Amino acid sequence: MCGHLAHGPYSRLQWASDYLWIVSFAGAAVLGMCSDMAERRWFAITLLGLLTHHLLLGSGFSVLLDVPLLGLLASLVVKTVRARRAEEVEA
Repeated sequence: MCGHLAHGPYSRLQWASDYLWIVSFAGAAVLGMCSDMAERRWFAITLLGLLTHHLLLGSGFSVLLDVPLLGLLASLVVKTVRARRAEEVEA
């Protein structure tokens, strides 16, 4: 394993796209920790784990790891949205 973007050359657009992806995942983890989201620690840990998996291990989209983790993230978001809606109905 050579790491992420180890074999080049890559265009500026590919580098910019990659940096945007990195900032998006890291930013979502930080925003998740700053929110009052249910299970926000697991949300942030999972996002940072996916980010680390792709950057350090140099792996592309691996279905065996990414799909279940992305499903976990989606379920955490749905859980939070449902809780918020239940609070709005009670109020």
